[in-house]
Amino acid sequence: MKKIMIIVAIMAISTVAFSQITIDKLYVGSLSGTSFSIDSLHTSSFTSIRMGAMATYKPAKWIEIKGWGMVQSEASIGKAQGDVSKVSSLQQIWIRFNPSGKLSIEVGSMATLPTEQRPHPVSIGGHFETWSQTQIPGMALNAKAKYQLSKSIKVGAGIAVRRDSKGYIPEYSGMINFHDSIATLSTWYANNLNFGSALTVNVGRFSSNLVYKQNHMDLTKSENILANNISLKISENANLFLYFDNGFDFEKNKLVRSENGIYKCFDSEWIGGLFCIGYNHVDHTINAYAMFHLSSKKADGKWFHERR
Repeated sequence: MKKIMIIVAIMAISTVAFSQITIDKLYVGSLSGTSFSIDSLHTSSFTSIRMGAMATYKPAKWIEIKGWGMVQSEASIGKAQGDVSKVSSLQQIWIRFNPSGKLSIEVGSMATLPTEQRPHPVSIGGHFETWSQTQIPGMALNAKAKYQLSKSIKVGAGIAVRRDSKGYIPEYSGMINFHDSIATLSTWYANNLNFGSALTVNVGRFSSNLVYKQNHMDLTKSENILANNISLKISENANLFLYFDNGFDFEKNKLVRSENGIYKCFDSEWIGGLFCIGYNHVDHTINAYAMFHLSSKKADGKWFHERR
């Protein structure tokens, strides 16, 4: 009888514990691209496969433990560095405290406040992230707090630890969010002339990231970049979008990125994705992409700016 009671108790505790775990995201997809040079007959191509998931454990109303992991395998042919195959991975885990309905505090290895303006890595948007979006700093060991000032305004502040050629340095950040992510403005500053700001706007069919950054963390690399990507839905019925992804480096006084084109989202019962074609003015190439991912929701293009 005693053994039966112990087994029942273990089962009850396990049921309560695991019932508080939710799967927030699940992504499995492939992305392929081919570049055709207009200056020669040269072509290059790549294919990447990404898998990832995110989960939340909420043992109490005021605390959450969050984590996600992603692994990607990529192979490229015809690149300047030769044929390359590589496997990469990313993972984050952090704790979120909710002392009140308006205040949240997060600590751990996670997205900083500016990083939250980039697409989530466990999503189709993260797999097809634009060059301009990658100019925003990535994840780091950090702490951040957010406060809901009013129904339409949320503010945040944080501090992260990053590493440069001289060792570990602090990075300070701030954020203000208007009307539930219709517009988000963030800024970051490190004590070695590494700073920047990012503005994200999502209004109807229009989405945009505008990023300015100076980066002097590495003595061999100095950047002073203004970058912008725009996604504009031009057909509701056909799910057609125009995209513009451009960047200018004031340090080099030249355009370092300029790819513009059109893409179409599609979906079926289990498979979603897109077809895309664009022209890269800097490299003088016509780029074509095909993407497929497991999906149970309509591919309406909103994934393009799905946040962390």
